[in-house]
Amino acid sequence: MSTQENMKKDTLIITGMGCITCANNIEVALRLLDGVYEATIDFIAERLIVQYYPSKVDRSSIDGVITSLGFGIIEKN
Repeated sequence: MSTQENMKKDTLIITGMGCITCANNIEVALRLLDGVYEATIDFIAERLIVQYYPSKVDRSSIDGVITSLGFGIIEKN
């Protein structure tokens, strides 16, 4: 998986973040998922950009991590 052509990039609005620690917790949890290349949150904009390999991890798994931490998701793409 050395090329980015198989990678997918989604932008999501994350609801329920009260502090920067919330954003950091989401980023760390997502980066632990096999297949997630990068997860970056803009706390002020409540925006998550996640890059991942769909052949290794699907969006429902990514969404599941976020919601299991107690946050909501609004699709932006």
